This record gives sequence, structure tokens and C-alpha cells, in this order.
Amino acid sequence: MLSLVERTGQDAESRTALLCFLEINAPERERLAGLRRFFEDIADNMMEEFYEYLLRHEQTAAFLQDPALVERLKKAQRRHFIELADCCDSEEYFEARLKVGMAHAGVGLRPEYYLGAYSSQLAYVSASASRRFADDDPTELEANLRVVTKVITLDICLATEAYIYGGYVEKSLSEAHQAAAIRAREALAEKEQEERRKEELLRMVVHDIRSPVTAIMAASRAALRRYKDPAEPPGRQFALIEESGKNVLNIIDEILNVAGQATGDMPINALPFDLAVLLQDCVAELRPYAEHTDHFVELSCPGSLPVSWLDPLLVRRVVSNLLVNAFRHTPAGCRVEIFAGPLAAATAGGQVAGSETAMTDGVLIRVADNGSGVSARVEKRIFEGEATGVLKTEGASLTTGLGLPFCRLACERLGGSIKLTRQGGLGACFVIEFPAG
Repeated sequence: MLSLVERTGQDAESRTALLCFLEINAPERERLAGLRRFFEDIADNMMEEFYEYLLRHEQTAAFLQDPALVERLKKAQRRHFIELADCCDSEEYFEARLKVGMAHAGVGLRPEYYLGAYSSQLAYVSASASRRFADDDPTELEANLRVVTKVITLDICLATEAYIYGGYVEKSLSEAHQAAAIRAREALAEKEQEERRKEELLRMVVHDIRSPVTAIMAASRAALRRYKDPAEPPGRQFALIEESGKNVLNIIDEILNVAGQATGDMPINALPFDLAVLLQDCVAELRPYAEHTDHFVELSCPGSLPVSWLDPLLVRRVVSNLLVNAFRHTPAGCRVEIFAGPLAAATAGGQVAGSETAMTDGVLIRVADNGSGVSARVEKRIFEGEATGVLKTEGASLTTGLGLPFCRLACERLGGSIKLTRQGGLGACFVIEFPAG
């Protein structure tokens, strides 16, 4: 096992260099040897005052609760102090000084308090020397104080080496990193708990809203049985109430699904179905809405599109959202076109306006209108869940609620994507791509 001298790199050359840097040369070591009797005479009283000093400060007193330990330390410290007079460049001397520093590092005494305690010893030695050599030549007193200061400085240097190479720095860093990791985990756990509380409250609120909305819709349907013509009052008003109720229920479902998608809770029920038939049903269901808002809807879907890896309910809700958005946010008289087909054929035929895709298999759905379009500023935020309110565009306004964020999350959950592209500089064009399986 390597000695402390070897571990700290204190070979003969480096030891000599350190003594030379501190200017502890042969005459200085000879002077120190002459001060040994002085060290022995003041050692006992100095230890008493030194440990009284340590016990007055809680940072050091915490290590000195055992009186028997204090007595052992006094004896060891007394011997250590007297041996300052033996200062030399030998491996044994350096090893002994390093071991003392290593012992303090081992018990966990912070280096600033260990090294700071030297100030008490130095002050005591200086005062004692001033009294002891008061009648001598002043230059002798100055020389004695200077060499004592140098040898104590050497002790401080070696104690610092012991702390560094004894692993105290690494241990302190490890403990600091561990404490930071614990704080981070606690903060994350607290945030997750808060998010769960918010999500639970959200679910409770939207479920409570569902019941009165359902009751309102039931009342409107009962009234429609009496006033069957939705084109004439009051049948028209009841039909609008029922349609508004459906929209509110859709919003509730979107709130729950967006929350569920964010935590991966929304289940996917993949079934075999014909995408062309599903889109025809969507258009048929929303055609009265389009007529009410004075919009034209055109579906282009060559042949059947059998799929088996998608959830028909989620696909239907995504397409319905895009169609309703087009009806709401384009002027009356605008045309809304919906196209679907095999992805490879649509890409080759230029049906994906302004888009490049790496997928060669799957299906594509495009919903486009010839309205006033979406500004670049709104386009950047259109799929963000936190983008709420009305964002003004050039000549139009777009309400960004939960519909489009839901569409993005639903498409991603199904393994696909949705993007907004430009179509000849006019209108908005949403392109959905679903890979095959």
C-alpha cells in the first residue's frame, strides 16, 4: 500500500522544493532545533487554551463530546507541536504531518475549521515568544517568530494535501450531488402529485358538466318530437340547442382525451374498417352544419380504403374536428375539400401540397379550404395545447382551443402526424399521414 507521501507525490525532490519555497533552509532548521525547549515549556498550557478555544465553537465542539477523547487528542497534539522543532525534509517527517491532516479529514472536520484553528496556535506561540525573548536582541525575536511561522505554514500545506488526496473533496462533491439529486426528486414528485391533483379535479369538473348538458339535449330532443321541422321556429331553435349540446360534449371528450394522451392513458381500439366509408359518414353527418354556415363540402376518395391498424373513433373525431374548424373559421361561401388515399399514390400524384414525407406506405387524409388562411404567427402555435384565446390573423380570426391540440395528440398516438401546409398561397390545408401498421 502506498504511503501518504507517495500518494501525494511528496518525493525527495518535491519536499526539498517546498522547503526551499518556504525558505526553511539549514540555518532555519538549526534555529528551530534550538527552540525545542521553548516548545516543550509552552506546550501543556497551549493545549489547554487551544482545546478551550475549540470547545467554544460549535463547528469544532461537535467532534469533542467525549472527555477521554479530548485528553488523548491533547497528548497527540502536544507531541505534534513539539515535533515542529524537528523539521526536516525526510519522508518520515512529512508522513507524520500528513497523517494528522488525514485523521481530521477522516472524521469529517471541514478543512476551513481545521486550518483555521492554526491561527489560535500561531497567536499563542507569538505571544509566548514575545514574553520569553523580550530581553533578547529584537532581531533574534523577529527571527524566531519568522521561523515558527514558516514551519506552521508547512504544516498547513501538508494538511491541505492530506485533505485533497484523502478523498475529502470527492466525498464532499458526491454528498453535494446526492443532496441535489434528492432535492430534484422531491421537487419532481411534488410536481407530479400536483399535476395528478389538477388532472383529477379537471376530470371531476368535466364529468359534472356532462350531466346537465345531457339533460338539456334530452329536453331539446323531446321538443323536436313536437316541433319536427328544424327549418322553422321553434324547431330550428331546439335543433340548434341540440347541436350546441353535441359540441359541448365533444369539447368535454377532448378535454379528457388531451389529459389522457399527455399521460399515455388513452386506449387505442384498432379495428378493421373502410376509411372511405368513415369519411363519407363524417361528411354526411356534418353536411347540415355546413349548409347552416353556408359552406360547400366536397369529398374525394378514390375507391375503398380498407385499414386495420387505426382506431375508427379517433380518426372520425380528428376529421370531424378539422371540418368543423373549417366551417367556423372561414367566411360563408367557402369550399372545404377532403381527400383520402394511399400515401404513396398521393405523394407521387402531388396531393401533399408543400410536404415531403419519408413514408412510402400507409394512408393520407387532407382537409383544405379556400378561406383567408392562417398567418405564419398563428401557424407556429396552432397545435399547442396552451395556445388559447383568439389570435387575430390577416382578415380572419382563429380560435385555438383544444380541437387542434387533440388532433395532434390523437394522430401521434396512432403513429402518424398532422401538419398545416399552404395551398397555392390561399386557405388552410391540414395533412394527416398514417403509416401502415
